[in-house]
Amino acid sequence: GSGGTQWRTDVAAVNHGAAAAAMTLLYTNYDGTVTLQRTHTLPAGQAIEWPDVLTGLFNLASSASSKGTLRVETDHAVVLNSRTYNQTTTGTYGQRYPALTGVDAIPASTTGVVGQLKKTAGARTNVGAVNLGSSPVTVKIRLFGSSGAQAGNVTTLVLPAYRWLQQDDIFTSAAAGTQGIAYATVLVESEGARVWAYGSVIDTATGDPTTLSLNGTLTQAFIPSVAHLPGSGGTQWRTDVAAVNRGASALTLTLDFTNYDATSLKTRTVPLGARATVELVDLLTSLFGYGAAESQKGTLLVTAPSAVHLTSRTYNQTSKGTYGQYYPALGATHAIPAGTVAVIPQLRKNAAYRTNIGVQNMSATSVLVDVKLIGANGLQLGKTKTFNLPARRWLQQDDIFVTSNAGSAETAYATVEVRTGGGLVWAYASVIDVRTGDPTTIPAL
Repeated sequence: GSGGTQWRTDVAAVNHGAAAAAMTLLYTNYDGTVTLQRTHTLPAGQAIEWPDVLTGLFNLASSASSKGTLRVETDHAVVLNSRTYNQTTTGTYGQRYPALTGVDAIPASTTGVVGQLKKTAGARTNVGAVNLGSSPVTVKIRLFGSSGAQAGNVTTLVLPAYRWLQQDDIFTSAAAGTQGIAYATVLVESEGARVWAYGSVIDTATGDPTTLSLNGTLTQAFIPSVAHLPGSGGTQWRTDVAAVNRGASALTLTLDFTNYDATSLKTRTVPLGARATVELVDLLTSLFGYGAAESQKGTLLVTAPSAVHLTSRTYNQTSKGTYGQYYPALGATHAIPAGTVAVIPQLRKNAAYRTNIGVQNMSATSVLVDVKLIGANGLQLGKTKTFNLPARRWLQQDDIFVTSNAGSAETAYATVEVRTGGGLVWAYASVIDVRTGDPTTIPAL
């Protein structure tokens, strides 16, 4: 890729059902000239990961250059996840891409929004779209700067059936100039189409990408894992939060920050113009006034009088650039229902990776949540971790394989079960390359 990057994709699958799942995996390259098929049977309870899937499963030569779309069909439900990353001699810098079904699609004639995009000396943005349907579709992408004015030209993507297209460095190709903070709108023009879209914002100094997916509007949202503090291995964690107001009237955001042990609670307001976007960089210092040398982390509650689009990025700040991860803005629809077992796939613990697991309580009362680590063979690793979550608070267990006495695991997953009726809880893993300090967020599915 650009700047000497070397891109690879790992794909993981978990069968948490009671019967074996027969899987068919179809890879179609970017221009549709090659389609490869593989099959795999995944026993009940077990997990598998295909590192560098195009060479590891589809047997492309290690010297080959190929990119495209992977379509997975199964006879029983499985949980799927992927990570695409820049492979370097010192480790990896990666981003998660979700496994997509029709429920993830933008309806035809609907405009989706991808926020927290930028084009600066330190960052560039790619924007892509995936056609989840069996007929070609046309998608139009427009870029907007901080004031809400359109920047540059319209980008049109004509997507063949079941295919993916990406416009690299879209601000340059669209003649949109430099933008410190911006957003994109994605309009699906074809009737009956099913399309998903995203932005990939890449730190040009480190080659580290962050996936920013289409996000819906909320009038109240929780953002977990807001941080300004040092971490393991010399990491320095910071959080930027962005908001987009696509409405025709200006509004004021109310932001309530509660630190990790609830000893500090602060409220701030931020104006946001019509059609405009704003980014709060390292917001715990820039907005909430904590000192640059202070260590704080916690939960952010954002409230608006009308619906807005919210995103956040938490990253390791180094002298060479940033290595970051996306955290979504959470509403009730993101919650794991009580009594349901959710799965967090693609976890690992070895000399190169560690895993943190966090849970966010969106309820007004305390909630109990059980987290279990499961090996590739379907057997539990170590002991169950029970989170006792106070109302509207976030807790994270760092290096959970160590604290759960689970040992090492090249491929593993976690199960998450909400034990308190009526509880609204979201959970995730943060898988960190200890060589680079780069994290990847994997939500419970």
